[in-house]
Amino acid sequence: MARSLFWRGRTPHITCRYLKGIPQSGRGNGGLPPLDVSTAGSGFHQVLLILAFIYARPSSLILLDEPDAHLHILLQKELYDLLLSICHRRHGQLVVATHSEVLIHSTSPQHILSFYHKPHPLSSKSDQDRVRQALKRVTSLDLLLAEEAKGLVYFEGTTDFDLLRT
Repeated sequence: MARSLFWRGRTPHITCRYLKGIPQSGRGNGGLPPLDVSTAGSGFHQVLLILAFIYARPSSLILLDEPDAHLHILLQKELYDLLLSICHRRHGQLVVATHSEVLIHSTSPQHILSFYHKPHPLSSKSDQDRVRQALKRVTSLDLLLAEEAKGLVYFEGTTDFDLLRT
């Protein structure tokens, strides 16, 4: 007989508790019920898996593809800072592929590798600002079409376009 996938009133095997701030002995969890990890969202599971791997394998190279996807802007920086801190303490290295302006702004330019044309590190804060501005305006399709084009015309607004059309 097949076993049911549902708990049917049993206690879950993995739970976690939220402790606000630094726990002090004897304070418990502030009356909050434990969270059944199986009922948490996919973002929570993703972060939990990454953290489990970092703690299980110190000195690892962690490659993350857009860990900021679908996260609120404030949570993007918080998650990034947390992962950097833990990797540093665990002697690991974090490599992140992202389009997040928040993460790009939070990283020093020389630690950002641009893959436009030939891979190269950014050399200055102004390069970093140009990348952030380009992310707001230029799509991946725009870049592909620009590389295939024989030439490009750049104009800043409708007045430039009107002049060229005339």
